[in-house]
Order: sequence, then C-alpha cells, then structure tokens
Amino acid sequence: MENHIILVVLLLASSGTLAQFNPSLTVDSCTKSSLKLTLNDAAQDGIIYIQGQGAACKQLTVIGSNIHEFNFGACGIAWESSFKIIVQKKQLYQTGDDKQIPIMCLADLTDISLSGDVNNLDKDDDAGQNLTVKPTAFMKLYSDGVDVTGGNVKLTDMLTLTMELDADYLQDFDIKAKYCTASTIPITENTCATDTELFPEFSKPAQGYLSATFGAFRTTDLNGGSVPMTFTCSLQVCLGSCSVVGVIYMYNEVFPFASK
Repeated sequence: MENHIILVVLLLASSGTLAQFNPSLTVDSCTKSSLKLTLNDAAQDGIIYIQGQGAACKQLTVIGSNIHEFNFGACGIAWESSFKIIVQKKQLYQTGDDKQIPIMCLADLTDISLSGDVNNLDKDDDAGQNLTVKPTAFMKLYSDGVDVTGGNVKLTDMLTLTMELDADYLQDFDIKAKYCTASTIPITENTCATDTELFPEFSKPAQGYLSATFGAFRTTDLNGGSVPMTFTCSLQVCLGSCSVVGVIYMYNEVFPFASK
C-alpha cells in the first residue's frame, strides 16, 4: 500500500514538470521611442505586458516565436528608466510560473568608428523592363450632334462618322483611315475616298481624331424596310503625327437605315 502511494505522488510530480511554462524573451532593439522583442514558447492566448502601464501596453501571445513591439510614448516609459515585462500564461490569473523580466534601455554615446574598402568597377546594368503599348480607339456616328451609333436613321439624314484615339494615347499617337467599308461598299482605300459623291475624304480636326460628314446611304434592297449597315475601318497608327506607315487596327460599327 505504501509503495502504491509513493508511485502516485511521483506521477503527479512528473506531470507538473511536463506542463511547466518556460518562455524565453530576447530584446531585439530598444530606442528612445520603442522596444522590440522576440518571445518564444509562450502560451496561446496568454498575455505579455509592461507592468503598471495599462491596457495600451498589453498584447496577446501565441505558441512558437513571435515579435512584439511596445511604443514608449503610449506606455509612458521614460528613456533610460527601468521597467518590467510580464509574460503570463493565462489572461485571468497569475501563477509562480509566469515570467517577470526587468529591462532597462541605456544609450551608448561613445564615438563610432567606421571604415570601408571598395574596388570600383563599371556598374552592372540594372534589370530592364519592356512594355508594349497598343493604342485603342473608338468609332461614333452622329446625326445633328446626337449619337446614333447602333440606332435608326433615315436616308434623308446627314451623318458624321468620327474615329478617335482613347485619351491616354492622344498626345503620343495619330491615326489615318487606311481602308473603310460600309457593309459591302468600299468607301476608303489607301487613305483616299473611293467615291466622294457617296463618302468624302476624312478630315483631321486634331491629332488622333478623324471625321467625315455624309448623306445617309444603304445597300440596294428591293424589299425596302430597314437595312443594317456596318461601317468598318482599318486605321494606320503612327507614333507622333502620321507621316509614315504604322500598324493597322480594325474598328467597325453597325446601325440600320430606315426607308426614306
């Protein structure tokens, strides 16, 4: 019976040893304004705080390694004064296993000596970056100043077709109408109007902006009624004002023509 009691006591003592709370703390930096430290092997949801300095100087702890930083201004800690860091396993109560660590930050005002040697070679190239910029543009059709793109117009209407680079590209690029068609009807070829009685030459009120005003027309339809017309243009894009051949992009719009 006596041996049995001794065995139980030893097991309890062994269990207490396994459950011992033994975090370690290392001060990483201490300046006039803040303290930064690394805490290892603390408890999950425990607390670390500067004693006597209120909730502003209290933080939760986690298992493993974690960095904690305390602002001396918020904590009311004066430079070169002594204070205590408390590492507590449980938030609600304290035990003898909790750690109480005195800390004092001191300024070393001794002279600093610096030296350095270097063998100067040519500078290596920095990492290069290439960016391809592709301008974008849009086409609009107007009747009496009203946008009718995708809408209905009459054969008696006067229309204005405009093509313009997006605002981001107006300063750097320009455009020419290289080839344009209205459904199956060619209206511009090699930057020239194919039939000025039908569709005029494009004017350029500003860089990156083309405009042409014309009377509405449509392909022949023996049945009458509404006839959709698709306007398509290939634009020559130039870097700066157009004077050389550039890349060609396609733009098109569709809208129906009603009978006269």
